[in-house]
Amino acid sequence: MTGIEIYNLSVCGLVKSMGARKIRTLSIFSAFLVSCALLLLVFHPRDDYRIYVQFADAVSQGYNPYSLPSGFESSAVEKLVSLDDSGSPSRKVDQTLADYPPLLMSINGLIFQVDEIKGLYYFYLVLFFLSIVTFVLFHKDDINPEELNKFIFVAFLIFNPLLLRSWFAPIEDKVWFLFFMIMMMVCKERKLVLTSVLAVFAALKGLGGVVFPFYIVHLVVEKKINVKEMVVMILPFLLILAISHVKFFPEWLNGYKWRSQTQEYVGHLSIFSFFPHVFDDYSLVLSKILSFLSLLTVGVLIIKRKLLLKEILLAPVVCTIIFNTDLTMNRIFIAVVALQLIIFKKSVIFYSFMCCWLLFFLDERIVMRISEVFHVVQVCQLNRDYVELIYKLVLWAMTFYLLFSAVKPIILRSRGTLSA
Repeated sequence: MTGIEIYNLSVCGLVKSMGARKIRTLSIFSAFLVSCALLLLVFHPRDDYRIYVQFADAVSQGYNPYSLPSGFESSAVEKLVSLDDSGSPSRKVDQTLADYPPLLMSINGLIFQVDEIKGLYYFYLVLFFLSIVTFVLFHKDDINPEELNKFIFVAFLIFNPLLLRSWFAPIEDKVWFLFFMIMMMVCKERKLVLTSVLAVFAALKGLGGVVFPFYIVHLVVEKKINVKEMVVMILPFLLILAISHVKFFPEWLNGYKWRSQTQEYVGHLSIFSFFPHVFDDYSLVLSKILSFLSLLTVGVLIIKRKLLLKEILLAPVVCTIIFNTDLTMNRIFIAVVALQLIIFKKSVIFYSFMCCWLLFFLDERIVMRISEVFHVVQVCQLNRDYVELIYKLVLWAMTFYLLFSAVKPIILRSRGTLSA
C-alpha cells in the first residue's frame, strides 16, 4: 500500500467516524473560513476585473455596454490602479464593447451601485459559499450517497490552490458555472424547476442553452413527457431567454460577434498548444469538429439510454469546454468540476486533488520563488520551457484521467455489464 493510499484511508476513516451531521457542519464551516480568508487576504484587481468594473460602471450610468460613447473611461477603474500590485503595464481598459450576455451586464450594474470597487468581488465570494452550502445540504447522489464524498468534493473546491488562484486571484466570473452545475444536480428530478435553472444559466453564461436540448431529448426518449408537457417546458425556457435579451437589443449582437472572433486564439493551455506548428491554420475548425462529434456522441448515448441524468446534464458542459481553443486554467476547472460531479468517487477526487497541488508547485511563479531561495534562478530560467511542458502534461494527464473515469461506466453500460 502506497503512502498516498494510507493517507487517503486514514483521512477517510477519521472523517467517516464523525457522522453525517458533523461532516455537513465541518464542510460548511470550512467553506465559510476559506471565504473569509479570501475576503480579507486576496484582492487583485487585474485586467479582467477592470473589464468587469468598466462595463458595470457604464450600465449603472445608463449607457449601453455594447455601444459605449467614444472615449468612455470609468472613474472606478482609475481607483483600481492604485490597488493593483501585479506590475501589469495594462492600466487602461482597451475593450470598447462588452462581450457578456445582457442579463449579466444588468446584474453587474446593480452590484456596482452597492460597492464600486469590491462589489463584484464580494458577490462572487458569496456565490461561491452559497454554492457549497447548497451542495452540502441538498445534493443527493443515487450511486454514491455517502456524506464523505461530499466532504472530499468540498475539500477539493476550498483547499485547492489552483482553483482558488484561477478563480479568485484575480477574481473571475467562473463561479457562475459552479453555482449552476450544483443547481442542476440539486434540481435534476424536478422538470420545471430544472428548466428554469437551465434558462437562467443560458441567459447568464450561455451553456444552459447547450444542455437544455439534450435534457428534452432524454425526457422524450424515456417517455417522461408528452407533446403538451414538452411545449410547456420549451416555451418558458425560450421566454426567459428572450426577456433576458430585450435590454440592449440589437447592440448585444456585436458583443456575441466579438466573443466568437476571440475563440480563434489558441490559449497556452489548450490541447492544441502541444502542436503549435501542426494546427496553426486548422485549430479552430478542428476544435469545432471535435466539440460537435463529442456532443453528437452524447446525443446518441441518450437515445440509446446509456447515460444517467447527471451525465446528460454535465457532459455537454465538458464537451463544449474541453476542446476550446481559447482555453485557460479558469475554464479548464469548469470541466474538471463537472467531471468530478459526474464521477463523484472519493478516490478519483483525492488523486486529482493531489495533482492540483503538484501543478501549483510547478507554476512558473512558484518555481522561480523557490529557485531564488536556493540560488538556482539561472538554471530555472534556462529550463523554463521544460517546466511549462511538464505543467501542461500533468494538467492534461489529470483531465484525461477524469475523462476516462467518467467514460468507463458508460462503456460498461453500453456492453451491458452495468445498468443505467
